[in-house]
Amino acid sequence: MTQNTYRTLTSEEIKQLENQGCTAEDWQYITVGSGFDALYLRDVRFSGHIRIGATGTPIVSEDGIPRRSGLYNATLHDVTIGDRCYIRNIGSHIARYRIGNDVYIENSGRIECTISPAFGIGTPVATVNEGGGREVPLSPSLNAQIAYLTAMYRHRPQTVERLSQMLANVRPANAKGTIGDRTRIVACKTIVDVDITGIGAIIEGALALRDGTIVSTAEDPATIGHGASATSFVMAPGSRLGTGTITHRCFIGEAAHLDNGFSAENSLFFANCEFSNGEACSIFAGPYTVSHHKASLLIAGIFSFFNAGSGANQSNHLYKTGAVHQGVHERGCKLASNAYIMLPARTGAFTVVIGRHTSHHDTAQFPFSYLIEQEGKSYLMPGINLKSYGTLRDMEKWPRRDRRKATGQDKIIFDQLNPYLLNKILQAIDTTETLTAQSGVDTHTVGRAKVKDVLLRKGLRLYRLALSAAIGRLLTIDSPTDQTETCPAAESAPSLPVPHPSATDAFPAHPADTKDEQAQLPYGCGEWVDLAGLVAPRELVEELLDRIDRHEIEMTDQLNAVLDGLYDNYPIYARNWAEKTLSRQLGHTLSQAEIAAAIAQGQTDGAKLDALIREDGASDSNAVMATGYGIDAMTAEERAEDFRQVRKL
Repeated sequence: MTQNTYRTLTSEEIKQLENQGCTAEDWQYITVGSGFDALYLRDVRFSGHIRIGATGTPIVSEDGIPRRSGLYNATLHDVTIGDRCYIRNIGSHIARYRIGNDVYIENSGRIECTISPAFGIGTPVATVNEGGGREVPLSPSLNAQIAYLTAMYRHRPQTVERLSQMLANVRPANAKGTIGDRTRIVACKTIVDVDITGIGAIIEGALALRDGTIVSTAEDPATIGHGASATSFVMAPGSRLGTGTITHRCFIGEAAHLDNGFSAENSLFFANCEFSNGEACSIFAGPYTVSHHKASLLIAGIFSFFNAGSGANQSNHLYKTGAVHQGVHERGCKLASNAYIMLPARTGAFTVVIGRHTSHHDTAQFPFSYLIEQEGKSYLMPGINLKSYGTLRDMEKWPRRDRRKATGQDKIIFDQLNPYLLNKILQAIDTTETLTAQSGVDTHTVGRAKVKDVLLRKGLRLYRLALSAAIGRLLTIDSPTDQTETCPAAESAPSLPVPHPSATDAFPAHPADTKDEQAQLPYGCGEWVDLAGLVAPRELVEELLDRIDRHEIEMTDQLNAVLDGLYDNYPIYARNWAEKTLSRQLGHTLSQAEIAAAIAQGQTDGAKLDALIREDGASDSNAVMATGYGIDAMTAEERAEDFRQVRKL
């Protein structure tokens, strides 16, 4: 709103307003700013303290109908209205709101802020586990990483309590709601205790919105469509609640879209999630979680870079003490059409699940696999997804489909062969070598899933190719000469240790068994964690949590500064991991010649893996796959040409 002085109405203005059908509980409670013209107020009923900005400005509208800013046929109580606003046909009333500049509100019912609203902030969301115990408070400051730490680090109750306090402490202290500049509200029935902050939110045809916060930006507006309902919710910039959606106790993150009658409760949806038609209950939907089908249900689990096929389902009914089971589906998993998992279960990264699975599998140590049903049992095909063209396509498409325009609260590492997953591959190699060393065994059991010995051996070859290719690639990352100067985490959080010198200077011979030896290693050489899209060295994450416990980090802005440092320094830490892993394999400190040889070998093995991937992709272009193309073609060549044109081959 324009910063100016407000004055009371003149007697002539009061008379004019009364002649135009306006009434007031007390005209002395109404003040107006510069640019106010009483001509553009008609049939308005005022009560409480009212402030009105400039009126009479021509409004450019999409429908081409000429309008002028003003107030028409509305009841207003205790409201501040900015400059150039257009408010018309309010069926019930607008009460206790501060309305910004250039706001458009038309044909709506009740827009009200009650006494001491929370706007959804601090509402606990029972994510991941229906039975509770992993609650995350709703907050505009929430992102995927903070939510992950709050939900999944319950072994650190003091840390979780501190994180929850940080999120809940952003609750506004004022008793009025906000409708930000250039907000558009059209044909909405009920909006109660909803804080609409920022610029340019679009709400058209919503049925009922209660107890929520909508954060919007001019570059990336938050939108709510026809027939949508939401209670106790927070929306981030670029988020969308589309036609007929129903949500209760949900966070809808950056550029996350819920549409076409989708329903959800007690769930968190982060960057670029896309859900329509189906339903979700108590899920943690990390970045790029997708479900498009009416019959699909996601329940009581954590997901990221995930896709649910038609009829995909999980059940949480096998309990005696309540719905306490949960599913962990690591980065990149897919549930095929009609796939079913009985919880609890844990599915390894980039695993395709086909069929029904009731054995409570845990295949985390075998990423890039297929989990299939045969004769009612779960069978694992280790590593086969490493040569899948579909996996490569997914990896390439995610960065291109980042819809976020003005924000980047969720930190996302798109490198899918990252040290977190490469450590899993190392585990898979060790386990496979142990199992295949057994003689005369046709079928093994890993994580309550069956696996054929012959498939273990094939998977071993793929895992070794992927590991070699990834190490070679990570070793090509430039190693800075002074990592202290190039570490943003050092600037934003001075007490967080900065990386050690280059790994080639500091690696001891394998193994490093003592704490003193481990302390000399560069960061990233050990275990890693995947914080819902941000992969980072475990030691640095633990140090961050320790700082929270010591009250060195007390606000989400400080926490995000450190998370930004982990994100920015990923290449440094990833190279450190590659050098240390290669050093362990060779059993001594690396020479530059050995690093060069590993890079060359990685390129060779990467080419072999790429050839397998291309071969898999070629199978999607053979004659059988052209069935249904060229339906009126006279020759095989015409049919082939139709296929090539449509498929862009």
